[in-house]
Amino acid sequence: MSGAFNILYRQLIKFYPASFQNEFGEEMQFVFSQALSSRKNTLERAAFFLKELFDLPAALLRQHLAAGFQRQGGPRMDNNGPVQPSSQHEAFLGALPFLMYGLICMLVKLALPLSAEFALWLAFYLITLIWLVIGWVKGFPRWSYAYLGWSITIALMWGGAPLALLFPAIVVALVWTHSISPIKKFFLGILNDWTNLSFALVTLPAWFILSYMGNNHPYVMLFMLGSTLAVSLGAYLYLRSPNMANGIISLLGSWVAAFTLLSISENAWNNAGNYPSLAATASWYLMILRWLASLGMLAILLFGPAILSLFRPGKHPQSL
Repeated sequence: MSGAFNILYRQLIKFYPASFQNEFGEEMQFVFSQALSSRKNTLERAAFFLKELFDLPAALLRQHLAAGFQRQGGPRMDNNGPVQPSSQHEAFLGALPFLMYGLICMLVKLALPLSAEFALWLAFYLITLIWLVIGWVKGFPRWSYAYLGWSITIALMWGGAPLALLFPAIVVALVWTHSISPIKKFFLGILNDWTNLSFALVTLPAWFILSYMGNNHPYVMLFMLGSTLAVSLGAYLYLRSPNMANGIISLLGSWVAAFTLLSISENAWNNAGNYPSLAATASWYLMILRWLASLGMLAILLFGPAILSLFRPGKHPQSL
């Protein structure tokens, strides 16, 4: 059993930067092997290995950050400086799941048969998983973070079958690539540009905002279409942005527009199905202000990684 733990640990070392592996890899393997052999039984060895595994993410993050700040060669990427914009095709691919989700939510508002609704949601999730696997195989280009976010969001919201399908998709990607390099590229993509993490995270509020759940406004379809187009356009412009600052503005601006449309639609109708004018709704402006305040709090939580990236040192780790 000790041999299996040693083999697994040797593979985990490969997640560290190449320079760190060359300098400390053999020493780490030796120390781990010695510490493992000092354990009395398999249970203690397993507990020791799990402790090392638990400490791994923080150690990887620390070493990759250190390697990025110390590296002198390669292209310089300022936090507010240039990034490589995605092509028009890739940008559309990254915006597509937001557009698909919004359009399906609109179709669901038409009170389709349950079998038709199920088919639409299943097709959407399978498409999301397929493109996640393709993005994984390609080394997690920027557009793939949207599919990762949607895959996880759907699995978290629905659980059950979607969650059961997510793990086989991950296994397929691992078997297909026969390498951990895409996983390393995923984390380096976040270290190089923290807005990638924000791009994945915005799928969670999109789940709630674009659904217009419980909204019976007589023109709800127009509001839903406006919010869907705003969020989709924001994703497209984010991927096409030449620098991080423009990308952040694109994401934030699209969500301000989507929240504003949602808040107006929810406060310009009543439960009796009437459609009063905004002027007849005494506290409509207060409701909008509350929605915008909620948007601000949500932006701090979801776009924290993107905002913090503006204050990081100028040089980022190179891509693999």
